[in-house]
Amino acid sequence: EYASNNASSKRDIVGTAVLAILLGKTRYVHIEAIRHDEAAKELLGLDEIVSDATVRRAFKRGSERELDEWLSRHEREVYEVLLSFKYILDIDNTVKPIYGHQEGAELGYNPIKPGRPSHNCHSFFIGRARISLGVEVLPGKQHSGRCGMMRLWALIDSLPPHLWPSLLRGDVGYGGDAVMCEAESRGIVYLFKIRRSTHVRSLFKSLADGAGWSDCGFGWQAIEVSLGLDGWARGRRVLFIRRPAEKKVEVVEPKRRRRNRMPTPKDGGVVPTVPGRLKQDESEFVKDFKGREWDYRAATVHKKVKSCPIPYRSLYSRNVPNLFMAGRNISVTHAALGTVRVMRTTGMMGEVVGMAATICVRNKCTPRDVYAKHLDELKSLMKKGAGLGKKQPPQNYNEGFTLGISEKATGRK
Repeated sequence: EYASNNASSKRDIVGTAVLAILLGKTRYVHIEAIRHDEAAKELLGLDEIVSDATVRRAFKRGSERELDEWLSRHEREVYEVLLSFKYILDIDNTVKPIYGHQEGAELGYNPIKPGRPSHNCHSFFIGRARISLGVEVLPGKQHSGRCGMMRLWALIDSLPPHLWPSLLRGDVGYGGDAVMCEAESRGIVYLFKIRRSTHVRSLFKSLADGAGWSDCGFGWQAIEVSLGLDGWARGRRVLFIRRPAEKKVEVVEPKRRRRNRMPTPKDGGVVPTVPGRLKQDESEFVKDFKGREWDYRAATVHKKVKSCPIPYRSLYSRNVPNLFMAGRNISVTHAALGTVRVMRTTGMMGEVVGMAATICVRNKCTPRDVYAKHLDELKSLMKKGAGLGKKQPPQNYNEGFTLGISEKATGRK
């Protein structure tokens, strides 16, 4: 309770915290950025937006249990009306890396930032609606799915049975005997993934060649069996699904090769400074007992492809008559991007555009007219170079896939 006459009201303190959350603020100090937002203050009907220090002190005076109960009670008022419809409750765990010192941050499973402390957010939310029913934030070492189930069972037990989920769905971290036994004791239907242990893999291999597979649509096949594993209280119904692997081989190396390598292309332009290297995805398939291919893994093969000149026509706009464009904004496929993105090539584009702009000013014409009427003049400027009188290497110096400049081209020894 606040006794001072100058103390801020509870409505203003809670309203400031809610406003900061709605505006995407993640730290107390960020409240200072909205202190003078009069529109937001009027929107929530606040007398004032208090400082971050006031919000800190107010929350520090309350106990964690009381604040959690207060927040859960108001959250329930938002989503409880939706639970009268049939819904699927998804459960998941997210690793949140922590920067700095925060309570509960521990070194645990952290695939995004290995070696950095983290929290684990165990969340429960309605399937497609993506409405959260609760989040349990635990230290980084408590990343197992069962660690956050105590709060979920408490939430379900607090609801009348007709508001319980029609299906409880979770990833492989929840496919343990303890979680399944809790769901079975309440009569809740569940769907969990199970780990591909040695026994599970051997069972799948024995079923791969047998009959009983049913078509599930979209190329998938399924078979239902009863499975009992070590550590399970009893056997349970397990569903195996599969589909044939699709060969996805991307051939990006052009079939046509140009033998005529001119110092300047026939239509003017730039010769890229580095040879192309294209990636080709190949697949290796695993076959079952009948020789059918059901799985694959991808590999990458790098192949060298000869460079092709960049035409002058790609350096001016298609629909803006007096606009040149040079640099990495050139429109090319992914196969050609590796050669035109480097700095030396983009610099050569700028040189050609500067030469063409000079011709436009001199002849009072558009960039398109340079190609149609003054292309020979552009080629002569390109052969001369932009070295301000100094000897420059020709633009085809990289032919033969060498990045070095020959002595003959530079005149140096």
